[in-house]
Amino acid sequence: MSITENDLEQTSIEWFRDLGWAYVHGETISPGGFAPERAHYNEVVLAPRFRAALEALNADLPASAIDDAEKRVRQFAGQSLVEANRDLYVWLRDGIPVEVEEDGHRRQVTVAVFDWTDISRNDWLIVNQFTVKG
Repeated sequence: MSITENDLEQTSIEWFRDLGWAYVHGETISPGGFAPERAHYNEVVLAPRFRAALEALNADLPASAIDDAEKRVRQFAGQSLVEANRDLYVWLRDGIPVEVEEDGHRRQVTVAVFDWTDISRNDWLIVNQFTVKG
C-alpha cells in the first residue's frame, strides 16, 4: 500500500482537528472564495483573524501597540529571508516589542502573539491548499 500526498494531507488535518484546531480549505478563505480572509494571493497573514487574536491577547495595551505589532509582522520589506524568519520566530515565541507613549514618555511593551500559559485562548487554524502568489 502506498501513501499519497492527499492521504498524508488528510491524516495531518485530522490530527490537528483532534487537537481542537479549526479547519478550513484554502480556497474558501482565498480572494473570491466563499468566506475570504485576505484580499490578494500575495498576502500570507490572515489580517482580520491576526488582528482579533492580538487584541484578545493584549487587551491591556493601547491600540497603537497592536497597530505597530501587526505592521511589523506584515511588512518585512528590506529584510533577507534568514533575518525575517529569525525575527518572526522570536516574535512568535516571545512577543513583538513595540514602543508606546504614555504621559509624554515612550516605553517598550511586548505584544503577545500566543498565550503559552492557556493555549485554549489561541486561535488555532489549519488550512490546506493555501495558494500564495508573488
